[in-house]
Amino acid sequence: MNQWPVLPVMQCDRDCDLCCGPVLCSPSEFGRIRQYIERNTVQPLAQGLLTCPFYQGGQCAIYEVRPFTCRVFGHFANEHLQCPRGYNVNVTPEREYELEVEYQRRCGRPSSGRMLHEFVYSLDEIGEMAKEESKLPNWKAAC
Repeated sequence: MNQWPVLPVMQCDRDCDLCCGPVLCSPSEFGRIRQYIERNTVQPLAQGLLTCPFYQGGQCAIYEVRPFTCRVFGHFANEHLQCPRGYNVNVTPEREYELEVEYQRRCGRPSSGRMLHEFVYSLDEIGEMAKEESKLPNWKAAC
């Protein structure tokens, strides 16, 4: 796959997993990740709903093939894509649109996608975890 467009460098603290929660990715991204973990013997870890199964050893184990959502975290104005520590380096709304169009061209619509958690959990298990998590206080408020 061709390289994604370069985004501004953003500060990131080692061992911070505040952005590494449930991630939806397109079927093509899911396939690339599956190939990557097979080639590189990466083992996804069951860590609950709020931590990505590829957040390991204080960093992303699939960084080279991470989904678009992960790539643009801290760069888009959407509140769900903002760093809770305030390290955002947002691109312009026009650039956001260009990147979203490029993503759809390369990967299709994310709404038809899968969750990275599906590498270690069934959809039923994910649904049950989501029900339990919804009973907890807002986890971002504590950050």
